[in-house]
Amino acid sequence: MHDILQGILLNEVRLIFGYLTAKGVVTIDQVNAKIASFQYSVGDVKSKPSCIVITREDLNQSAAQMCMPAHLLPFMIGEHVFHR
Repeated sequence: MHDILQGILLNEVRLIFGYLTAKGVVTIDQVNAKIASFQYSVGDVKSKPSCIVITREDLNQSAAQMCMPAHLLPFMIGEHVFHR
């Protein structure tokens, strides 16, 4: 499981952020603001992601924290992507 969460998924999320920031769709600061203000469910609060640090190899996330962006990222930044 860690191979997916801290390997493949981590690289995919890094590529997505790189693409979206290069195109000017969203900034890392906007993503971090959404992560901080997002209304997590009771079960999701304890593995809520930390602020993204794009220069760190692990994006400053544990395996449990990487699971959150996998299914919540579209809800967090979808308004920026779909209004372009």
